[in-house]
Amino acid sequence: MNSQLIYTTGANHPANLNEWLSCSTSLTDKLQAIIGKVELKVLNQQWTDVDWFVRHMLHVDDQSIFLREILMNGCEHHYWYARTIIPQSCYQIDPEFFRRLENESMRNLIFDGQRVKRGLQQCYSISEFNIEYHWVKKYLPFINATLWLRLVQYQLDDKEHFYLYEILLPDLERV
Repeated sequence: MNSQLIYTTGANHPANLNEWLSCSTSLTDKLQAIIGKVELKVLNQQWTDVDWFVRHMLHVDDQSIFLREILMNGCEHHYWYARTIIPQSCYQIDPEFFRRLENESMRNLIFDGQRVKRGLQQCYSISEFNIEYHWVKKYLPFINATLWLRLVQYQLDDKEHFYLYEILLPDLERV
């Protein structure tokens, strides 16, 4: 993972997001404990070519990645957008493991077993000047605020890495 960000707003995160940004357990479980029913909406799930951003920021040398985008909703609010990037070399370690994403959440793969280990994490603010911001705007065009992102690197079977971007949305600040 590249620790040199291309652009950050330099803003300080709101105090009420601190526990969400620093959470090392499931954000889904945390949200569900507070509001009750939550809904994961899969926006996109497909194989795609590695782009400049993934190659530069995550140092992925593979030709393709498995990309998954979701929105976490509940009580008619949007709480976060998540983007999972699984390089082909990681996916090929155990395709059946990742095929579970057809019917399960990433939460199950990460937290319901011993195969996935949490690695590096970065948290930073994003605005319209960041590529990451436009991932969200594609699905939620009405968003018009500085957002907070956390990027976590995970490792499968002590071998290859995959990455999870979680962009916290303004409704989460009010939880």
